[in-house]
Amino acid sequence: MPLKPALRLRTDMPVELWRHKPDDEDAPSKLTIEVLFEDERVLALHKPAGLVIHPTSRHLYRTVTAWLKLRYGTNWPRPCHRLDGDTSGVLICAKSKAFERHMKIAFSKSQVKKSYIAIIHGELVGTRTVNTPLALQGKRGLVRIKMVPDPEGQHSLTNFEGLRYDPALNLSLVACFPKTGRQHQIRAHLSSIGHPIVGDKLYGFGDAFFDSLSKNPSVQLNANGTKMRHALHANRIAFDFEGKHHDIVCRPPNDFFKVTQLAKDGSFFCTDVAQTLGSS
Repeated sequence: MPLKPALRLRTDMPVELWRHKPDDEDAPSKLTIEVLFEDERVLALHKPAGLVIHPTSRHLYRTVTAWLKLRYGTNWPRPCHRLDGDTSGVLICAKSKAFERHMKIAFSKSQVKKSYIAIIHGELVGTRTVNTPLALQGKRGLVRIKMVPDPEGQHSLTNFEGLRYDPALNLSLVACFPKTGRQHQIRAHLSSIGHPIVGDKLYGFGDAFFDSLSKNPSVQLNANGTKMRHALHANRIAFDFEGKHHDIVCRPPNDFFKVTQLAKDGSFFCTDVAQTLGSS
């Protein structure tokens, strides 16, 4: 029988620990990850949606770090920041200890310029700043890892810019500029102002749905039988290191647009939008 958290174990009490069946040990060799930029210290990858960076209870081998170890061996590059599993886009990895230290300090001091694009529910026009402290929901809700507005939470600031609006579907394409780096920050901020990201299983569908999905990950979310990702993509990271400026840009993949019918072929990601994202 399952043990209750409050149960006090005795030294002679046998306990069995169960975990999810590990994924395919050969998974790293089957992964395709695009290298956006590489030199002797910096590695910039295009992390696809649906791929986690570090091992989890469900993903032991199908991870970015497993792919890095397979490709680079003992001195594999270390990821310098996080991207949620369903978020695609630029991931910076360090090929040297000096660069890893530099980037972690730069991220902590908000010295790295980041921009994302997202497709959200509702109309967001012009610019908007959300300066709302965030904290883990914890025991206040069904899903503990969810970030919620909390006056006692950590300072969290995101700027948003509306790029396109489809009135027929009531969906907007927005650029997102996080000035702090809290967990789920963009997703939580957009949800808090009534514009959840399309396909967001936690902030768009709610606690009950996410809890059910976590217990049964085989559940499909789309009518066509394919798993849905949320429409959030890290399209740009810019930073300085030892007098050299790096500006890494990554166009969104096709599956970003397939989340919705906002653009069947992605053609509305046209020159003016690209220029806006590239110059913000």
